[in-house]
Amino acid sequence: MKTKIIIVISILLILTINVNAITVEYIPLKETNNYWELINLIEEYTVKREEIHNNADNARLAGYTNDSDVIMNLKGQWYFYNEIIRFYQNQLDKINKELDKLEYKDATLIWEYMKSLGWNDYVCAGILGNMMAEVGGGTLDLQTTIYGNGFYGLCQWNQVFTDKVWGADLKGQMDFLRDDIKYQIDMFGFCYSNNFNFEKFLELENEQEAALAFMKCYERGLPQSNYVRQQYATIAYEYFVQ
Repeated sequence: MKTKIIIVISILLILTINVNAITVEYIPLKETNNYWELINLIEEYTVKREEIHNNADNARLAGYTNDSDVIMNLKGQWYFYNEIIRFYQNQLDKINKELDKLEYKDATLIWEYMKSLGWNDYVCAGILGNMMAEVGGGTLDLQTTIYGNGFYGLCQWNQVFTDKVWGADLKGQMDFLRDDIKYQIDMFGFCYSNNFNFEKFLELENEQEAALAFMKCYERGLPQSNYVRQQYATIAYEYFVQ
């Protein structure tokens, strides 16, 4: 029902602007309780809305007036995407209210993000164990945007080498990790064992081994912390799996 309602509302908004300036794209909407899916949908349609805004600015620079069919059509499209964003934002707001009740909201979202990539429980726990050492003080209460001495975020990325992730929010950091991890583990897999790579990392079936591999191949920190990171990984595994 909500899908039909939102499309009708969007069309009506366009019709009220200019009956002769209608460009409607059929977009099937959905209800979901997946936080990251909603974040991605909002981002997708925000980009589309911004493109429409830029197109309208360019059209005005080209001489089209605000009451022209071109501008009115673009206004209609802007309102159309704005209604879609509101539809998904309302769902996200409800989910956030439930997530705010959790003991470890950010750690839960990180776990769900990694699981959505198809990574197994051991790998996810191993990575979380490292994050607990980096920014959690040994707990799942992760300080996701902590920085200092040129390091930032969940994995305390070095600004000199990874300035692209500097200042990123939780999604930006997880997107960066997703895009960066294969290269790093393929490149430095030898630090863990001979012929070790990202594919083999994803096949690990022990959270403490996954924590050690991530530490050696990705974090590449001081070996004195290896043991505690492995213990933290077991804490994460027991919290989310057992």
